[in-house]
Amino acid sequence: MSRPRDMVEYQVGNIIAELLKLEPERINHDTDFFASGGNSFLAGALIGRIERALGAQVSLKEILSKSTVAEIAVNCRRAIGAENREDLLFDLGDEPAGNTQNVFFVHGRSGEVYFLQPAISLARKTRRSFPVVAIRSRGLDGKHEPLQTIEQMADLYAAKIVQHQPQGPYTLAGFCLGGMIAWAVAQRLITRGSEVRELLLFDTVPSDQALQASEKSLLVDGTHPLLERLAKTHLSHSETTFGVSTWADIVAEFHEHSLLPLDVTPAHFQRRMQVTGRNLVAFLDYRPSKVDTKIRAVFGSSVDDQDRSAATSTYRGLSRAADFQTVDSEHGEFFASEAVFKMLSKN
Repeated sequence: MSRPRDMVEYQVGNIIAELLKLEPERINHDTDFFASGGNSFLAGALIGRIERALGAQVSLKEILSKSTVAEIAVNCRRAIGAENREDLLFDLGDEPAGNTQNVFFVHGRSGEVYFLQPAISLARKTRRSFPVVAIRSRGLDGKHEPLQTIEQMADLYAAKIVQHQPQGPYTLAGFCLGGMIAWAVAQRLITRGSEVRELLLFDTVPSDQALQASEKSLLVDGTHPLLERLAKTHLSHSETTFGVSTWADIVAEFHEHSLLPLDVTPAHFQRRMQVTGRNLVAFLDYRPSKVDTKIRAVFGSSVDDQDRSAATSTYRGLSRAADFQTVDSEHGEFFASEAVFKMLSKN
């Protein structure tokens, strides 16, 4: 299955797969709803599910004239943008709002949660519940300013979580640097008097680096060479030669290889890189402190022994209790692991 290119395409593809009873692996951005078995009756159901899941109102006329996942997603984004809404939380499973079995999963460095897709596919194949609510970065919509620190993120995300699920206990999770954001969110919820049942950290190693002011400035502005390299890594998966340097060239190359929706502009893509840069700066500046909950930390094979040992020592010293596990999985394929999937799903 092609990677989802944004959260809206991801949601639309999942809804179509459910309606047409298709394996998620068969759905990509070019999948046509009608050519895959849809009809006008099911189109009505599609419109209803899109409105419930995304809050976007699309018409039957729009579905009839533009019926691929990518085209429907464009209309959804347009509808969402017209209302000037900011969506930070997305239900990735089928659990009702307020369900205390939800796992609130914080984004990684890019601000998105696409890395969870292999686990969601496993949930559909095995018919196991997947009660995960994903938390995206502020600023990806291009209308709101990205947050500068993990403390700011924790304040906002804790408030959004309580809106979604007013009562605890809460389970929080994060992948890579998102684990440190989830840590800070847990502290906020506990300070408010809520119970945090567990904090799940996937391939998260606390930072011990210090950035120079000049490097921070480049990352925050979205112009650091590291961000260009991160952008280019997406193309390495398609075995494509990448020799361009401007954001306009990068976006054009992405469009040519169907790695971005066509309505993503160079300015929007640079905004995404600014979000990535600010998330990296926030992570590198953050040092975790005591958190009164149980931690379960899972490390993949790409974490070296020294980093794993340092993280283990930190987690034991700063938590109520800590369990550790190692899985045979590379960082980029972490959530294709059966062991990781079982932690996030239930019968």
